[in-house]
Amino acid sequence: MRKEDLLESFGALDDDLLMRIENGSKTIMIWKAIKYGTMAACLMAILGMAFLIIITRAPISKPIVVYAYGTDQKIESTETVMLTGSIGNDGSMQGMPLRFYVIGDGIRKIDFSCKNQWITGTDWTEKRESHGPCKSFTMEYGENAEDYYYIVIEWVPNKLIRKLTDHADIGIENLTEEERKDIIIMDVWLLNGVKKTMAINIVLKEDGHFASSVSDYEISEEGVSAILHDDSVQEESTTTMEACTEMTASGTESMEADPNNSSDGVMQNGKNLTEEELDRVMTAIDNYYKKTSHKVDGYALLDHYAPIARSYDGYEDDEVLYFEVTERGSEIKRYIVVGSKDNWMECVILNEGY
Repeated sequence: MRKEDLLESFGALDDDLLMRIENGSKTIMIWKAIKYGTMAACLMAILGMAFLIIITRAPISKPIVVYAYGTDQKIESTETVMLTGSIGNDGSMQGMPLRFYVIGDGIRKIDFSCKNQWITGTDWTEKRESHGPCKSFTMEYGENAEDYYYIVIEWVPNKLIRKLTDHADIGIENLTEEERKDIIIMDVWLLNGVKKTMAINIVLKEDGHFASSVSDYEISEEGVSAILHDDSVQEESTTTMEACTEMTASGTESMEADPNNSSDGVMQNGKNLTEEELDRVMTAIDNYYKKTSHKVDGYALLDHYAPIARSYDGYEDDEVLYFEVTERGSEIKRYIVVGSKDNWMECVILNEGY
């Protein structure tokens, strides 16, 4: 068939039929646009609803908050004066400068580290290991948030106390800024794997009171121990940690509470105690605890890093002994201080407690 014949045949088609075909093609295109547009709208609606569900159902973690133990005073980002303790110009302490506990959702553990002074950690529920005066340690927390209140960290400013007690001509106003300040770093590890690093800043005021504040803290990849940059601080921390580990794990230099079970002598504060002198010391301790409700299983002779180690009026260093006390049925250690002015003929209890 010739091209001219084909075109002529198309031209013979009814105009009304051609119009219906054209309109039908437009209708199909419109319906396709509506179909795919509706599908896209539904998909967006589904995604939006899913996003809202995720947001509304996601757990909202409470902030990590630090409170002073005993007063429940919240330690804020601005300086808060602690009401639990103060220090005099002669180094005498009234109360405890800083004891605190940490509250938050889902805390797995916290790594604590102190730059200048010492810290202790005590779990009053006795479910976790407690830590003696050290530079750094880790406290386990766990899922039961009700326990957090009873996990108590204490800041022990022994170096500051000794500075004032050993130098009669030095008062608080004579201390350097570095000596009056300290910082405790907390690496807070949550159960969901998130880590938050915080700092508790401590400063001694001229009136002898201590002020604290809490802030976020940026730390290097070395972790919480990065605060101990100074070699002397690091060496001191290592020595103290070894002493704490030795004291906790093996009970080195421990003695049974029975006064008849004495040793051949022991060195303390540069003085060599004879068997008879040590026996009189232990008898004085036994007599003290017989008057209390505490049941004692044994004692461990300590050095000056004990939490209650300080200068005692009228006594030289070699006239004071420090003991860690193991109380029956309790993992929490007590401490007792014994003094003597007559070569341990008469022994006096100078201090006792946690």
